[in-house]
This record gives sequence, structure tokens and C-alpha cells, in this order.
Amino acid sequence: MLGRITDLLHRSNNLLAELSGWLVSAIMVFLIFDIVSRLFSKPVQGVSEMAVFALVATVYLGLSHCEENHNHIRVEFFMETLTSRTRKISDLSDHLVAILFMAIASYASYMNALFSFQTGEAISGTTPLPVYPVKFVIFIGCAFYLLQLIANGAELMLEIWANQGRKVEEK
Repeated sequence: MLGRITDLLHRSNNLLAELSGWLVSAIMVFLIFDIVSRLFSKPVQGVSEMAVFALVATVYLGLSHCEENHNHIRVEFFMETLTSRTRKISDLSDHLVAILFMAIASYASYMNALFSFQTGEAISGTTPLPVYPVKFVIFIGCAFYLLQLIANGAELMLEIWANQGRKVEEK
């Protein structure tokens, strides 16, 4: 059961990371289009805002894939002095704190996106751009990051419990 869930999460993370990569290309196209249209004195309203929306989506959609591969920045100096078991316990406590904060962030981003949708919040300009789509993307990114944190935390917990009572190799 756990294997099927982690496999589904892995495939979802890969899909979100792939989408994030394509959004980087979209940002490039938006910015080139914006520059070229301004060169011909025919600027198109909202293009740079769309690039910003795509940038925000790129960041949030890549979070869970980054967590899955343990690619987030961390300070190793102190951790290298700890035993393997103590390091895993420290990692687990870090994950528990991160899970708490991401649960709050996921809830807050959902409520903010819902409010934005209900009120029709938009960026003002000659062509108002609704902001709720990007806010829902932020929620999706936070939610998948939270799910990946939970999966990694469960994996750490299982590793700690599996080695309980046995001498764990020092590193």
C-alpha cells in the first residue's frame, strides 16, 4: 500500500517538475515577445505579468520534486559529527516541523486562492488579469510538498524503528 502511494507521489512529482521546466520556456517566450513588441512600439499589456505568474508557478511546482530527491539546501557541518541514528532523528524532527509549517501554508494558500476566486481579485491594468489561477497553483505546489514531506518523514521513521535496538554503523 505504502509503495503504491509513494509511486503515485513520485509520478506526480515528476509531472509537476516537468511542467515547471516547461514553464521556464514559457517565461522565456513571454519575455522575448514583450521585448520584441516594445521594439516595434506595440507593447502587449499583461505579458510581463504572465511571465511573473509563470515564475511563481515554476517555483512552487518544483518544491515536491526537490524534496523527494533531498535537494533542498541544508547545513551539513554540525550533522557530520552525529551518529547515523542521531542524524536520522534530527532529520525526522526537522521534517515534523516542516510538515507543521507546510500544513499551515497549504491551508492558508488554499483559503487565499478561494477568496481570490470568490472576489474576482485581479491585477489592475488595461486588461485586468485574475490572480486566482496562480494562487491555486501555489496551493497545489504547497500541498504536494506537504505530501512529500510526510512520505519522507514516514520513511525516516521506519528507518529509525527498523534499526532500533541494533548497533547502527557510525559514520
